[in-house]
Amino acid sequence: MKNVIYTYMRIRINIKGKGDNMVIGKRNIKIAPSEFKGKIYIGIRQWYEDNGVMKPGKQGINLTMDEWNEFLEKLPEIQKEIEVEKISEEEIPF
Repeated sequence: MKNVIYTYMRIRINIKGKGDNMVIGKRNIKIAPSEFKGKIYIGIRQWYEDNGVMKPGKQGINLTMDEWNEFLEKLPEIQKEIEVEKISEEEIPF
C-alpha cells in the first residue's frame, strides 16, 4: 500500500505501509492499517505460513478508528487488570 492520507474527525491519518513490521509473537499476529470504501480500519489478524508464503488466517478483527481509539484509551486500565506479579521459586505452593 502506498502512502495514503485520510482525514478523520479533523485528524490527518497517514497510512505509510502494510504493517509488515508489526508482527507479534510466535503466533504471527499482525496489526496493520487498511482502507475499505473510504474508511480506515486497524486489522488484528493471525497469519500462517503456506509453502513459504504468509497468508491471513480466519482469526482476526477489524477495528474502526473509533473502536481503535477507545481501545487505546482503555489500554492502561486493561493493563492494570492483568498485571502479573513475579514471585520467587520459594513462594510457589507446589
